[in-house]
Amino acid sequence: MVRLGGTATVSHMEVFQGLEKLFRQQGIDLDWVLYSGYDEMVDAFVKGEIDLAWNGPLSYVKIKRQVA
Repeated sequence: MVRLGGTATVSHMEVFQGLEKLFRQQGIDLDWVLYSGYDEMVDAFVKGEIDLAWNGPLSYVKIKRQVA
């Protein structure tokens, strides 16, 4: 199972539905983990609570700084 984190927005939900379909076609279960904001998602990614994060450039920089 792959845990994908993202913020709970309509546009992200549409993307997640498409990703879930693609993952399932490959025989991979996808679990969505929704967050109210990017900072919570960054913390969860750094702690290993999610495997992938659907984030923006600033969140990427925050993750890189925390794991460096």
